[in-house]
Amino acid sequence: MGLINSTQNATILLAYDAGWSPEASGAAHGSEMAMYYVYIIYSKDIDKYYVGYTHDVDLRLSQHNSTNSYYSKTTAKACDWNLVHVETLIDKSVAIKREKQIKKWKSRKKILELINDAGWSSGSSRGS
Repeated sequence: MGLINSTQNATILLAYDAGWSPEASGAAHGSEMAMYYVYIIYSKDIDKYYVGYTHDVDLRLSQHNSTNSYYSKTTAKACDWNLVHVETLIDKSVAIKREKQIKKWKSRKKILELINDAGWSSGSSRGS
């Protein structure tokens, strides 16, 4: 069973904006120039998703799993965060805009569509 099926009752404060496209916002797919990432992590223990941006996904994921509120008060409540979605973007300003856009979403269904459309599942997530 994939992550999507096992987390149908999770709390999520995200939705879908049909106006966003990777090409229009400077998203890069495998580009060496890409330096920033928008990511979504999930905690099974507290059944929540978290959206953020970073220049180093692995470091940021380990910070979220440290339970140290210095890194994030929201994610310090759990230490089982797993990466369920990543978007590669060309610069910090584009990443910040995309993160804000996703955080404004209010539909659990749409965030799961985003994750499914990208081909993520529990088998492809990264965590501690």
